[in-house]
Amino acid sequence: MKRKILLFIAVMCMAMGMEAQVNTENASENAPDQESVKKEAEENYKKGNKYWKAKDVDLALTYYGKAADAGHSEAQYIMGLLCIEGKHVLQNYDFAIEWLTKAAMQGHKDAQFKLAAIYHQGEIVPKDEQMAVYWATKYKEQPVKEKAKK
Repeated sequence: MKRKILLFIAVMCMAMGMEAQVNTENASENAPDQESVKKEAEENYKKGNKYWKAKDVDLALTYYGKAADAGHSEAQYIMGLLCIEGKHVLQNYDFAIEWLTKAAMQGHKDAQFKLAAIYHQGEIVPKDEQMAVYWATKYKEQPVKEKAKK
């Protein structure tokens, strides 16, 4: 099982490092519309949650990875946290920062807070107060979400 996870992480790392090559002549014809990409990302995120709860980490990571690659900010946040912790994936701070930054740039409040703390503490990246203040400010600018009434 560990071998599968490490293989999955290696593939994810390679995929994140490679730039996509697109045939611009037929790109608009073959490209899925934005709404279907978001829908598929949400479905993959939900599948990731389902498998995570069922303790099937391999499948959960597969679906979280697909959702994150498609731009799902919560999946990107989860992938970032997993890369920091290194519990179910290979610990990789560079990829953690990359995933957290992608989520934070989409307005993911928890990712913004986490990045502010990471840059302020300077333990997994060099201390950078300017970046810490930047992400803390972004975090503070986000509207507070009201909790759902039960």
